[in-house]
Order: sequence, then C-alpha cells, then structure tokens
Amino acid sequence: MPHILLVQPTKRTEGRTYADYESVNECMEGICKRYEEHLKKMKSNSPYIRYDISQVFDFTDDLADLSCLIYQADTQIYQPYHKDWIKEKIYLLLHQQAREIIVLEGLGIGSLGTGGISYWSQDIISPCAAAVAMDLGTGEVG
Repeated sequence: MPHILLVQPTKRTEGRTYADYESVNECMEGICKRYEEHLKKMKSNSPYIRYDISQVFDFTDDLADLSCLIYQADTQIYQPYHKDWIKEKIYLLLHQQAREIIVLEGLGIGSLGTGGISYWSQDIISPCAAAVAMDLGTGEVG
C-alpha cells in the first residue's frame, strides 16, 4: 500500500496536492525534491543549487500544511504524521545517505572535494546529503 504525502504550500486550499510513495524514505525524498524544485524556481540563473538540512526544515515549516499518511498493515489504516515527525525522518534519511557517501569516499569511488558530487547520480544521493556528508566527514559545511 502507498504512503501519501499531503502538501498545502499556502493558506489557499486550491494549492493542495498529494503524492503517493511506496516507502517512508521515498516520501521523504519526495519532500527534498519539492524543495529542490522550489530552489530551481528561485535561483533559475544559477547553474548549481546548494543547500543544507536546516533550509529543508525551514521550507517544511513555511508550508501551510504538510502531512504524511503512513499505511499500517497490521491495523489496515493510515496513520497521520505531521511536520516534526517528517523532519525527523528527513534527518535520518539524509544522515544515512551522508554515511553512504563517506563509505564511497573511503572506497576510493570519489571525493566530495570542492566540486560537489558531480560524479554521483542526482537520483541516488541528494545535494543535501552531500552537504551532510561534508559536515560528518570533514567538519566542513559547504
């Protein structure tokens, strides 16, 4: 069963949207992708977009409403979760992805360096996770 992400960007109810995902992680990645799309609109002239997790959290806080309906197989109902739960899950997802980047770096597959993560697929590792990895791996925040 899918998990459902409910988004209302402003107080206007006409802007409500929803999306369904197969896992909680996919749902959280969907929120990060929405933020990336928001940044692309805001910085359309910039060839690169760079941000950190606090900016993702600010974005979620600025939404009029953001909820996830997570399907509970044992009770066969959807359990609603709100912004604080969502931010915790985003943090855990990006922290896990950042650790994976550090492992890849340790295996010699690539380097975060100053050029970012251009050698990794954007579909696999988000720029936000790369910033978290830089923070975890080198003590620097890009």
